Amino acid sequence: KEALGDNPRPGVRLLKTFISEWGTNEDIRRRFKVICHVDNVTDVPVRGISMLKGYNGKPAIINKMGDRFSDEKKSEYFELDLNITKGKYMSRKGLDQVRDYFAMAFARIGFVIQGEPDDELPEIVFGCANVRNVNLGNVTKVSL
Repeated sequence: KEALGDNPRPGVRLLKTFISEWGTNEDIRRRFKVICHVDNVTDVPVRGISMLKGYNGKPAIINKMGDRFSDEKKSEYFELDLNITKGKYMSRKGLDQVRDYFAMAFARIGFVIQGEPDDELPEIVFGCANVRNVNLGNVTKVSL
């Protein structure tokens, strides 16, 4: 809450707008990006290793892959669940090629809202994770 103060940084303002206008503002929703960097990319024996190297550390817009959840007041928490199967064909194909090898990867993943006009820059990473030994081949679909 302190960061929101009277004059928050541009990236903080952009995140606040993203959270509050997710359901009504297509422009803000389309700017959600993920950046994934595999530290040991040369150690991961992937069929499409050249594709993986080419896109390693590059941002990708993933705006149509998520569903938003929050509390009634929309102020206590914000959750965005990502569903890769909603992505474009090339994204799904690329992820399918690395799925079996992702357990060997040491990846750093960050989430960013793309700033477009100058007053929204610099962008900030608002969520990140270091990921190791995640076996995507063992993922089980759960029906609710």
